[in-house]
Amino acid sequence: MSVAQMAEQSGYSERYIKKVFTQKAAIGPKLFSRIVRFQNLINLINRNVLLHKKTDFSSCAACLGFSDQPHMIREMKDLSGYTPLEYIHHLQRHHYEDRLIRL
Repeated sequence: MSVAQMAEQSGYSERYIKKVFTQKAAIGPKLFSRIVRFQNLINLINRNVLLHKKTDFSSCAACLGFSDQPHMIREMKDLSGYTPLEYIHHLQRHHYEDRLIRL
């Protein structure tokens, strides 16, 4: 839900909602929204890697509300330092190394 939608439904101004949200959460609603969407992307990628399924980045971008695949890749790189593909390779490499250690 956007701040504009919250303002419309609650009767409070957008400015007031942003102010109260920032006071309570210590971050703004926009950043909070980005973090939640990023966490959802990470969860989706982790599940696909765990199930050995290929991740369709275009579908991920669409279902998570990114404007397009490049937008999703930029957001992930900005928030984690990894592109989605780099993150998948990182997971696979460490998962493989974990299996070797257990043997």
